[in-house]
Amino acid sequence: MSASDLYSLDVEEPTALTRMLSDGFEDWSKQVASTGFCSRPVRLFGQARTFDRRSGQHLSTFDSRSPPDSVLYVRCGNRRASRCPSCSHEYQGDMWHLLSAGVSGGDKGSRRASPRTRWCSSR
Repeated sequence: MSASDLYSLDVEEPTALTRMLSDGFEDWSKQVASTGFCSRPVRLFGQARTFDRRSGQHLSTFDSRSPPDSVLYVRCGNRRASRCPSCSHEYQGDMWHLLSAGVSGGDKGSRRASPRTRWCSSR
């Protein structure tokens, strides 16, 4: 399929087709993938400078004008699947690990009594 064939397709979102055919599509798709394909990413813009704490020497500068769309995309972090399925899925996975660690008494093989054990033994 050639580019001229793509333009003749009946597409609901012409901006999606324009984006796919643009020169910066690969960079944009990498940035979107880094957010976990969040459906409502937060768009940050501006500059961030990194300095060495001891010497005060300027180490690096990030400028939002360099990424595609001149913004840095960050996950929205919404836990509602109706708002953002990707972030909701991430939240559910994190919650499972937190609950699992709490029931087992913590992480890294800790031998303390778990909340479940204390509750059962107090009866």
